[in-house]
Amino acid sequence: MKVDEETKAFIRLVVETSNGEAFCFSSGPVRAIPRGTRVRRAVGCSPKAFLVPDILLWDPLSFFPELILLCPSCQEKNIEEYLHPIRWKDSGNDYDQPRLLFGLRNDVLLVGRVYFCRNKHQILSHDEGILSQVKSDFQPPFVLFHKSGVTRELCRFFISHISAGMTIADVQVLWHQSLFDEYGLRKMCFLKEKTKSSESFPSFCAKGSKVGEKIATACYLQEYFEKEQLYHLRMCQMTASSLSADHTFKVSSNIGFWCEGKWIQLYDGLFIVMNEIGVVLSWKLCKGTAFHKVEDQLIKLKDRLNSQGCNVHHFYVDNCCQWRQKLNSVFHGVSVKLDPFHAIQRVT
Repeated sequence: MKVDEETKAFIRLVVETSNGEAFCFSSGPVRAIPRGTRVRRAVGCSPKAFLVPDILLWDPLSFFPELILLCPSCQEKNIEEYLHPIRWKDSGNDYDQPRLLFGLRNDVLLVGRVYFCRNKHQILSHDEGILSQVKSDFQPPFVLFHKSGVTRELCRFFISHISAGMTIADVQVLWHQSLFDEYGLRKMCFLKEKTKSSESFPSFCAKGSKVGEKIATACYLQEYFEKEQLYHLRMCQMTASSLSADHTFKVSSNIGFWCEGKWIQLYDGLFIVMNEIGVVLSWKLCKGTAFHKVEDQLIKLKDRLNSQGCNVHHFYVDNCCQWRQKLNSVFHGVSVKLDPFHAIQRVT
């Protein structure tokens, strides 16, 4: 993104102050508030100077002096070429603009390095090919999506609150309040420094509700995919003496994509199998509710429980009469009954 002169000056100050030191990005974004003498001299005292974004420097070669980064473009051709830094993405020209990130309290500019190899490939320091070489040693302080990105702090904020049971809309309100609090702090600093100034301070610009919803959802999904294998391993450790299964349709209605203004749903339902205490043992997104759609899932579950020495005595399911013989073909000798939820529905 293109930045104003005050922000350019602050970026130059942060880069000069860092002098290759790792603390500038390992400890999080650098803020222009509270304003010291060097910040005042660099960015000035205009209202815009108090609202400059935070700066996050990202140069893994400085953070890990022993790290050797290989050029991702050369690796695709089975060639190993080392990378070295040549310049910062510090808005020094039109093609070296920093990347905008959403932060917990303020917008953040990701000022990365441009790396160069002997084959004249120029690679950004936040390129996925670089991040994949760094993640085993250090978790980057940001999370990048296709068109946007967030600081690691904001990502954890969304994940922890959603995991605690808050709705995305409520978490979004908290985030906007955090942004407004930071705006109020910066406005207070301006009023204290410019007590006799007639300049008006810019109004607070709130993020749109859609922005917050998309970012919160993207953060939560990112967290799931990063830990998907751990979730699966944990689920495979669960035991059972009885099982219950059912199709649910609300979840699957939200899985799809937009095409020419029309929502295309990919699945009809989600089939879930739980043990006697309601812990999910297996799940599968399905098209249709026929038994053959989930037979392979049930066979794998049976083999898994057998390997754990579990003896399943009962299987509770809707449409027990239609499924009894089919379930017994997988779970031999299991008593198949109507589950309590659907039993109550049929008598009330």
